[in-house]
Amino acid sequence: MVALLVVGGAVALPASIPTAPRSEPAAPVAPAPVPAPGPGKARDASLAGIRVAVYNATALPALARSAGDELRSHSAHVAVFGSVPAQPGGRSIVQFRRGAEAQARRVAAVLGVARVDPYDPSTAAANAPPTARETVIVLVGYDRGPDPSRGSRG
Repeated sequence: MVALLVVGGAVALPASIPTAPRSEPAAPVAPAPVPAPGPGKARDASLAGIRVAVYNATALPALARSAGDELRSHSAHVAVFGSVPAQPGGRSIVQFRRGAEAQARRVAAVLGVARVDPYDPSTAAANAPPTARETVIVLVGYDRGPDPSRGSRG
């Protein structure tokens, strides 16, 4: 039997009676924020297993070779180098064949190329030779040249 002690209108329980712990709902724990990749983070990505064709779409020599070397340093398999007519606007474009968009975006991130489009040989902008069988095609523009401020030089 439990005896209650009433003192001044207050009820006190003896110390020997166990009381149930108060269970208050725990405050939700927010996940730790993940920092956005800073400059250069994407350029550290591995491109292993990605087959890339690189074409120079400028009148400047060796831009395709330079971009290809950069991709190889990230373990991409660069299978083709060549030249194609200049791109409208003189900007680089990374194109992809069906099912390779994620790979193309990784290649574009490494090269710092903003434009990523599906490869469509029927459009004027898609001027890589149809013989290029690689899943990702890079059309190197003047923005990757020694002085990108030149923009679209004809």
